[in-house]
Amino acid sequence: KESPFNQTPDPQFFFSTPVHQKVLDAVNQTVERGGGFVIVVGEVGTGKTTLGRYILQKVGGSLPVSLVLNPALPPVELMQTIAEDFSGGEVPEGLPPAPAVAELLARMPKGGILIIDEAHNLPRPSFDALLEWAASVAEGGGRLTVVLLAQPEISSLLDNPLVKERLPSATARVPLAPLSSAETRAYVGERLRRAGGGNAGPVFADGGLDAVHRYSKGIPRLINTVCDKALLAAYIKESWSVDKEHV
Repeated sequence: KESPFNQTPDPQFFFSTPVHQKVLDAVNQTVERGGGFVIVVGEVGTGKTTLGRYILQKVGGSLPVSLVLNPALPPVELMQTIAEDFSGGEVPEGLPPAPAVAELLARMPKGGILIIDEAHNLPRPSFDALLEWAASVAEGGGRLTVVLLAQPEISSLLDNPLVKERLPSATARVPLAPLSSAETRAYVGERLRRAGGGNAGPVFADGGLDAVHRYSKGIPRLINTVCDKALLAAYIKESWSVDKEHV
């Protein structure tokens, strides 16, 4: 019905592993606890953006959510973006963005959830402003869960002693590892099924799946790339199964 290996982040194709479940559990626990930080660290292509969209889909109906896709903003612009998300596009008059959103969150029973993709691109002043604002929300009785999706470069920021002492003590830090060989096999099969392949769709042979994992090293973005091209190679060869030679 559609391309099974499209690179566009799509929650419909979200594939959960024990690590992904650990992230979702950490987010749920943080929300129930009254707020805090969940930091997800993974290499390029490991599915952080798709995970963020999935979290958004899961909690968006029950909690107000702000999703920041480009956090490389100065503090005032970052807070303006967050405030517009939480307030439905209208920042309450008479207050700067940060206090305005803090006031909004204080009126929400379970608070809100802020998801920042590419969080390693946050300028240090903006990250400091975010920490300060999150602390002020908590002090004012509001509940805020912050999910940072970042590449490993964020470690240089998080490991700074001045930053570490300002992060909440209950901060969850979860590494997003590449898929194992077994998970790669399940991932490929699941995407084919969700795209409408069912039991009658093209089949990746064992040798083909082994080759996909070797090439991609379990990185979902690379799995998508090689599987998409392998399907085309099998089609050109008029083969109903995708074998090692096609990969």
